[in-house]
Amino acid sequence: MFCVAHESRWLSCQIVLLVLAVGWRAALVPLGACGEARPPQGARLGVESALRSRQEVAAPVGDPGENVVPEAAADIERDGAAAPGVAEGEVDGTPDASEPAHALEADAHEAAVKASVARGQSTCGRLENGIELPARGIGFERAPGKRSEHAFGHALVVGALKRAAAAASSRVADQRIRFGDLSREGGGVVPGHLSHQHGLDVDVFWPLRHAGSRAPFPSLLIPLDAAGSGHDYGDLACPDDDIPVVLDAAALWAFLEPLLGAKEPAVARLLLAEHLRTLLLAEAARLPWLAPKAVERFREVTCQPLAPPHDDHVHIRFFCPMADIRNGCEDPAPIYTWRARHLEGVGLPQRASKRRRCGKTATVSMAQARRAAGEIHVDVERFLDRRRTWSRPPKTGRPYCP
Repeated sequence: MFCVAHESRWLSCQIVLLVLAVGWRAALVPLGACGEARPPQGARLGVESALRSRQEVAAPVGDPGENVVPEAAADIERDGAAAPGVAEGEVDGTPDASEPAHALEADAHEAAVKASVARGQSTCGRLENGIELPARGIGFERAPGKRSEHAFGHALVVGALKRAAAAASSRVADQRIRFGDLSREGGGVVPGHLSHQHGLDVDVFWPLRHAGSRAPFPSLLIPLDAAGSGHDYGDLACPDDDIPVVLDAAALWAFLEPLLGAKEPAVARLLLAEHLRTLLLAEAARLPWLAPKAVERFREVTCQPLAPPHDDHVHIRFFCPMADIRNGCEDPAPIYTWRARHLEGVGLPQRASKRRRCGKTATVSMAQARRAAGEIHVDVERFLDRRRTWSRPPKTGRPYCP
């Protein structure tokens, strides 16, 4: 939000965001021409709190309506109004991500789902009896350096993520989906986020490959351009250790497909940069196994937020579980026609709640930003100039992402 609010200072602000967002190799490399070895992967802060160049100051979260901070003029997301005539129904031919993978797990899964309750909304809410996403599982892992206390989610969401990652692994066996922050165990403000407060949000890093060999590359918060290309910049002052990477679109689609096909938990939003949305839709046409209705649902629920552009990860937000709406969970906008039909079918109101915010946001001063940036080489300067062209969301004219 700092970079958006201070347009004249955009470049130096973006420099520090890149300083803090770039990742590192998994092991030290030999000394290069610049004279220094790279630190191991995760040695620096490659987290959303650094990317957003702010800290969230926790405020106590009570019942919805308490501790409310007035909504800022420049909202971090663009919520479109509901519009008729959009593709309806669930995705054919994909597993429902809400179903337990094995019969033996059904009882425990059902008990956890009944106990988990999301209250309030993503920007002002809490989570009761959330469960922790394991550090590692079939086809997935939590990002190194992420705090385990921010790895809690609603049981429906955690189960859906695990099963979608397992499904992706069966399609693309050499990749692992890497998860960033979910929520705190009891919900409330998560440092570095305006949302993630009630267990229904998760950040997913891009699955990546080496640009040359196409071998898997550990997922990091690396901004990607319209071709799905980026660099793991090691020493920002030295070009010798830069590693070119590319998006693994097939692995990402294999993960998203079962989520987009589930009735509960239903995906409400996929927040990502517009140019990467375009790229993923083009790549979808090359995947014969991908259900067409998954692609249509993706078209409907994707939108670039106002800031930051989400060019280094995708933020997934789920609608409230039906049972939780009766217990104070509030659906985010927009309410699509298929969502309205689901709500009507169980006798629930078909409307989104007005957004509220709990917690305070601190920005980083320009002096702090410039000191943190240090020296950068010309390729980084050029990338920052290019990144500026897509950091503001375009006017799309789409019904739910105007």
